[in-house]
Amino acid sequence: MGRMAGGGWSSLSVDLLELISGRAASGADRLHIHQVCTHWRASTSPPRRLPGVVAGRPGSGLYPIRDYSLRLPVGGAPRADVGALPAGLPYCCGTSQGWLALVDNYRYPTRLVLWEPFSNTEISLPCLENITLIVLSGDPLTSSSEWVAIAGQIQGGTRQKALFWRPGDATWTVLNGRGADEIDTVVFHEGKAYYIDVMGTIAGSHPSPAEVYKPVWAPNQRFKLHERVMNLGDHSLFVGRGDTFALSAKEFPAIKRNCIYYADKLRHKRYWISVFHLDSDVVEEIPYPEELKEDRTNWMPHAWFCPRTP
Repeated sequence: MGRMAGGGWSSLSVDLLELISGRAASGADRLHIHQVCTHWRASTSPPRRLPGVVAGRPGSGLYPIRDYSLRLPVGGAPRADVGALPAGLPYCCGTSQGWLALVDNYRYPTRLVLWEPFSNTEISLPCLENITLIVLSGDPLTSSSEWVAIAGQIQGGTRQKALFWRPGDATWTVLNGRGADEIDTVVFHEGKAYYIDVMGTIAGSHPSPAEVYKPVWAPNQRFKLHERVMNLGDHSLFVGRGDTFALSAKEFPAIKRNCIYYADKLRHKRYWISVFHLDSDVVEEIPYPEELKEDRTNWMPHAWFCPRTP
C-alpha cells in the first residue's frame, strides 16, 4: 500500500476525524482514536466516563457514610479508572459536579477537602463541625471563582441549617439560620440555591412507583410542581442522596432511555440499585453483588457520582 498524500493519517480533516470517532463502537475505541497523535487529540473529544455509585458503611440518620468506595452500577466492582482514595479521610459527605467532599471527622473535623478522582486534584475547604453534606454549584476546575459550596450542618436533633462558602472566603456564612428538616439535596437556579428537605414529599395516592414533574419557580423563591412529565426522550434521571442529574442514552449507550435510576440507601441486601421505566411503570432491580454479601464493610449504595467532562 502506498503512502497517503499530504502527510498521511496525521493530516486527516477535523470533520472526518469527528465522523470516525462518532461511529466508534465503544468508549475504549473512542479513547484509542483520541490518543493517536496531537492532531487527533485536538480534533476529537475523549469519551465521557460512565456514572458510578458511591457506596460505603451506612451512616446514622443525617451523618455521612464511612469507608466509601466508587463502584460500578452493575456488578458493584470498584472502579479501576480512579486514583487511590486520599488517606485519613474516611467520611464522604458529597458527590457533586464530579467531585467528592471528604472529611476526617464529621463532628470535629481538622481536614475537609474536595477531591477529583481522575486527576487526583484536592481543594481544601474551611472545616465545619457537624457537617452532613456539601453540594457545589459548578465545577471548580472550569468555573474559576464563580462557583460556591453549600453545606448542611446539624442544628440539634434532626434539624439542619444551610451555609455557603465561596473561593477566597475564610469561613462559612449562614445561608438560612432558621433551620430545616433533614436536607436531602440542593439545586441551583438563576443564581439562587434551593434545598429540598425530607418533609418536601407530596401526600396522596400515587399508583406509579415514581412520577416526574416539571417545576415552576415562584417569586417567593419556592417551587411548585407543574405538569407531569411522562417521557424523558433519550434521557434518564439519576436520583440518590446529593446530586441528581440527567444523562443521554445517545451519549452513554449503556444507559436505558426514559428511566429513573435510584441509588437506594437500604439496610438490607435485597438489591443494589433500581431502575424505573417510565414508559411501562416497571421497576427493574439490579441484584446486590454476590461478592459483597459477605464483606464486613456492609456496602450500601448511597449516591450517584457523575464524572466531570475532561
